[in-house]
This record gives sequence, C-alpha cells and structure tokens, in this order.
Amino acid sequence: GYIHFKEAAAKAKAIANYYYASAATAHMADVEAQMGHLHRATDTYRKTIRIAREWGSGEYAPVAGYAYVGLGEVFYEWNNLDEAASLLTKGLQLEKMSSEPEVVEIIERGVLALARIAHARGKPDDVQQALDRARELTPPAIDLDYRPLQVSSWEARIRLSEGRLAEAIDWAADAERSLMVTEIPDYRS
Repeated sequence: GYIHFKEAAAKAKAIANYYYASAATAHMADVEAQMGHLHRATDTYRKTIRIAREWGSGEYAPVAGYAYVGLGEVFYEWNNLDEAASLLTKGLQLEKMSSEPEVVEIIERGVLALARIAHARGKPDDVQQALDRARELTPPAIDLDYRPLQVSSWEARIRLSEGRLAEAIDWAADAERSLMVTEIPDYRS
C-alpha cells in the first residue's frame, strides 16, 4: 500500500496535479502512523499541507483537512491534547469546505478523536456531544462497510475505561451479531 501511494504521489507531482499528489501523500502518512512511525507520519502530513498550500492557489485546500485530522490523531497519541484539539478543529473546518464524497468519513474520524480528547480531559458532556455528532454522520449499515460500528465501538471503549463493564459487554454482544468476516478493524483502537 505505502509503495503504491508513494508512486501515485510522484506521478501526480510530475503532472502538477496537486489534489492527487496531496491525497496520496496523506495516505502515505496514514500508513506510517498505522506502523507506529509517528514522527515520520508527522513529517508526511505536514508535507501534504505544504503541497496543498503551495499548489492550491496559495490557499489551504480542503484536502489539507485530511492531513490536519491525521496530525491531530498523532498529537493525541503523544498526549499533547491542546495541540491535537487545535489541529483537529482546523482539519474539520477545512473538510467542511470540501465537496468530496469521503469528507463525511474524515469528519467522523476527526470528531471521534475529539471525543477521545474530551475523555482524556475528564469532560463527559463533551465526550457525549462528540459521540452524538459522530453518530449523526454515520451511514446506516451497508454490506462490507465497517463505519456503522465505529462510533459505538469507541463509545464502548470509553465506557470500559470508566469501569462501566456491563455497558461494554452489552455492546460486544450486540456487535458480535452484526460483525462479519469481512469487517475492517479500526487501527486506531
């Protein structure tokens, strides 16, 4: 996957297609983050933002929102909650300007990260507000689509960390009935 994104980014740069160059670069950063190379991922997300800014008529193109969301998740992992929240907020603002179909998924990803930050800060009302917002963005269950369980799985993780074992067990029992072999796990768990 990483090699393909790298090749796609190079080809897009060669034909001066900033959108595909920045998108492929952002996906490269996601892979680096998934592999635990957070410093490398940070550099690659920032490279995405530079491409979008330099090639996007001098403005931060909405595609950079994806990179800001990714950066926010990395800073959350480093427990830099203030910077994480700032990056996520900026990413979500940019994503709202985009008309691309995958924007809803990126916004959901950012909102779930904000829920995790609120949980880390001990703000249950903010956690619930973020989870409710993410739930509104989630599509109904579709074959081969893992997203319907994203919000509820994060909610179960948060409840589990709060010692609310019965609620987490209830979620697991319900989820087990709907999970399929083709289910794609959330690497951010």
